Amino acid sequence: MRYTAVFMLFASKSVPITIDTDNDFRGFHDRMWAGEIDLTNDENKLQYALVYMNEFLSNINTERFENSLRIVSLNQETPGSY
Repeated sequence: MRYTAVFMLFASKSVPITIDTDNDFRGFHDRMWAGEIDLTNDENKLQYALVYMNEFLSNINTERFENSLRIVSLNQETPGSY
Protein backbone atom coordinates (compact mmCIF):
# COMPACT_ATOMS: atom_id res chain seq x y z
CA MET A 1 0.00 0.00 0.00
CA ARG A 2 2.96 2.33 0.44
CA TYR A 3 3.56 2.30 -3.30
CA THR A 4 -0.05 3.24 -3.88
CA ALA A 5 0.07 6.18 -1.48
CA VAL A 6 3.44 7.53 -2.62
CA PHE A 7 2.78 7.23 -6.33
CA MET A 8 -0.71 8.72 -6.02
CA LEU A 9 0.75 11.61 -4.04
CA PHE A 10 3.39 12.36 -6.68
CA ALA A 11 1.08 11.81 -9.64
CA SER A 12 -1.78 13.89 -8.27
CA LYS A 13 0.20 17.11 -8.68
CA SER A 14 -0.48 17.06 -12.42
CA VAL A 15 -2.97 14.25 -13.15
CA PRO A 16 -6.51 13.97 -11.77
CA ILE A 17 -7.03 10.70 -9.94
CA THR A 18 -9.63 8.38 -11.41
CA ILE A 19 -9.82 4.90 -9.97
CA ASP A 20 -10.75 2.98 -13.12
CA THR A 21 -7.85 1.13 -14.75
CA ASP A 22 -7.65 -1.68 -17.29
CA ASN A 23 -4.09 -2.67 -16.42
CA ASP A 24 -3.46 -5.92 -14.60
CA PHE A 25 -0.58 -6.28 -12.14
CA ARG A 26 1.49 -8.86 -14.05
CA GLY A 27 0.94 -7.23 -17.44
CA PHE A 28 1.86 -3.79 -16.15
CA HIS A 29 5.07 -5.10 -14.54
CA ASP A 30 6.01 -7.04 -17.65
CA ARG A 31 5.61 -3.90 -19.74
CA MET A 32 7.55 -1.85 -17.18
CA TRP A 33 10.48 -4.30 -17.15
CA ALA A 34 10.43 -4.41 -20.95
CA GLY A 35 10.90 -0.64 -21.00
CA GLU A 36 7.48 0.10 -22.46
CA ILE A 37 6.38 2.03 -19.35
CA ASP A 38 8.44 4.86 -17.90
CA LEU A 39 7.64 5.89 -14.32
CA THR A 40 8.96 9.42 -14.76
CA ASN A 41 5.59 10.28 -16.29
CA ASP A 42 2.89 11.25 -13.73
CA GLU A 43 0.16 9.40 -15.63
CA ASN A 44 2.22 6.20 -15.47
CA LYS A 45 2.91 6.73 -11.76
CA LEU A 46 -0.82 6.97 -11.17
CA GLN A 47 -1.45 3.80 -13.20
CA TYR A 48 1.27 2.03 -11.19
CA ALA A 49 -0.40 3.09 -7.94
CA LEU A 50 -3.81 1.90 -9.15
CA VAL A 51 -2.41 -1.43 -10.34
CA TYR A 52 -0.85 -1.98 -6.91
CA MET A 53 -4.06 -0.95 -5.13
CA ASN A 54 -6.16 -3.34 -7.23
CA GLU A 55 -3.70 -6.19 -6.61
CA PHE A 56 -3.80 -5.51 -2.87
CA LEU A 57 -7.60 -5.43 -2.83
CA SER A 58 -7.70 -8.65 -4.80
CA ASN A 59 -5.22 -10.37 -2.47
CA ILE A 60 -7.04 -9.47 0.74
CA ASN A 61 -10.19 -11.13 -0.57
CA THR A 62 -8.64 -14.57 -0.90
CA GLU A 63 -8.99 -17.66 1.25
CA ARG A 64 -5.21 -17.70 1.67
CA PHE A 65 -5.26 -14.23 3.25
CA GLU A 66 -8.11 -15.25 5.56
CA ASN A 67 -6.13 -18.31 6.66
CA SER A 68 -3.07 -16.14 7.30
CA LEU A 69 -5.09 -13.81 9.51
CA ARG A 70 -6.49 -16.79 11.39
CA ILE A 71 -3.00 -18.19 12.00
CA VAL A 72 -1.69 -14.83 13.22
CA SER A 73 -4.65 -14.35 15.53
CA LEU A 74 -4.19 -17.84 17.00
CA ASN A 75 -0.54 -17.05 17.76
CA GLN A 76 -1.61 -13.88 19.54
CA GLU A 77 -3.86 -15.88 21.87
CA THR A 78 -1.08 -18.27 22.94
CA PRO A 79 2.09 -16.24 23.73
CA GLY A 80 5.36 -17.95 23.03
CA SER A 81 4.03 -20.42 20.47
CA TYR A 82 5.04 -20.10 16.84
